[in-house]
Amino acid sequence: MIRAKFHIAFSSPESSHPALDVDTQLPGEGVTALFGRSGAGKTTFLRCVAGLEHDPNGELHIGERIWQNQHTTLPCHKRNVGYVFQEPRLFPHLNVEANLRFGQRSRSDARARDNELFDLLDICPLLGRPIHGLSGGEQQRVAIGRALLSNPEILLMDEPLSSLDAPRKRELLPYLERIKNEAGIPILYVSHSLQEVGRLADYLVVLERGRLLTAGDPVTILNEYQRGSEYSDNPSTLIDAFISSVDTQAHLVALALGDQVLHLRSDQLVQGDNARVQIYAKDVSIALSEAKDSSILNILPAKVGAIVPNNRDGTVAVRLLLANEQELISLITLKSLHRLQLTVGKQVWAQIKSVALIQ
Repeated sequence: MIRAKFHIAFSSPESSHPALDVDTQLPGEGVTALFGRSGAGKTTFLRCVAGLEHDPNGELHIGERIWQNQHTTLPCHKRNVGYVFQEPRLFPHLNVEANLRFGQRSRSDARARDNELFDLLDICPLLGRPIHGLSGGEQQRVAIGRALLSNPEILLMDEPLSSLDAPRKRELLPYLERIKNEAGIPILYVSHSLQEVGRLADYLVVLERGRLLTAGDPVTILNEYQRGSEYSDNPSTLIDAFISSVDTQAHLVALALGDQVLHLRSDQLVQGDNARVQIYAKDVSIALSEAKDSSILNILPAKVGAIVPNNRDGTVAVRLLLANEQELISLITLKSLHRLQLTVGKQVWAQIKSVALIQ
């Protein structure tokens, strides 16, 4: 368990809220994502954990160890953290291996553990290469490896994908998932990307104007966030589901949602697995009756739970209630809304064109 209590005031007198004012407990394992807009206090939280920001009255417990309380404060250089920044911050005059070894803490099992880490991040082919010859994604993998070679008690990651383009982000995300599953230490992951948080987070903390807005299950919070008062341009629904069966010939798996079933194209999953999937509102259409002759595999009975118009482009987000308290969002036009005469409580059929496996 991580216990954190910090109050950091903005230096600017014009500010109407603190840079950070939190008092919370976080899980001592897995990925805790810190989510929110720019200026919400996410990076300040990480800096407080690392000792780069100081609250004289703050508290920080990492497991059984006290890093800060009213009696003692560990200085930054004595806090055993691995820190991965937005930019890799590698030494350009050193090659990959020398960068990785910089600051490495010696261990009796160092060589075996190092080889495991190099394999985990697929770094072995890069060891002798200069930094300027690496892609952005490769540089960030080296930066993550360097942080982990310090044998930290906690890993802090401050928007590690924000400087990468979309292809490099897709390239790096599987490595982050491997770290999550294999590192064996708590990870605090800062992001304002719904996709990253939905894919990686085991626990979610939402910060707003320096304060903790909510914390808990990522699926529940992110779905609530997207159906809140602010209209999203590309809303989606996250669902945690159980793989009830696998059709290897059709390359399909069946995800159990209570008595209902979603089909997903995948060769990665086996029966009994848990999976987190994302369904974009633009991939959900609405019908008043069940289609019998359709190429769409996922057609589920639903009830209209809410209708949220977007005055900017004439579209409407329709919240659909499925069985077992699951929900979907469908993005349709105002014309379709009127033609189908949709109202809250009306029974409909949700036609799901695509289900994306994200975890």
